[in-house]
Amino acid sequence: MSTSMSHDDTLHLGNSVRTASGLNIIAGAWLFISAWVLGYSDNGTALANAVIVGAIVVILALIRFGGAHAQALPSWLNVIAGVWTFFSAWILGFSDVGNALWNNIILGVIITVLAVISAAVTARFATRS
Repeated sequence: MSTSMSHDDTLHLGNSVRTASGLNIIAGAWLFISAWVLGYSDNGTALANAVIVGAIVVILALIRFGGAHAQALPSWLNVIAGVWTFFSAWILGFSDVGNALWNNIILGVIITVLAVISAAVTARFATRS
């Protein structure tokens, strides 16, 4: 039995990571622009949070999408960003801004789940090699 991943395993890993990371790029981009689209850009804290965390999610997902398929760290960092996004409205005090609150709750779940999937796929393949 071979101790390295087969070509098919490598392709599957890359495709799985690219799919989850590509969706997280979209989620992060939405988070980045959401304050303007959903009309809460007048709340400076909510706006700054959306722009900063959205940019971080996009950058980390682009790293994974672009070829860092064997490195799960960017995905685990996106898990942290997703959990932060989920709770940030309460922590930063803009939970009274309904659009921002629900956007962050929904995107927090999406970003976290996609990042966990991306990291877990890498971990699964790492244990097989």
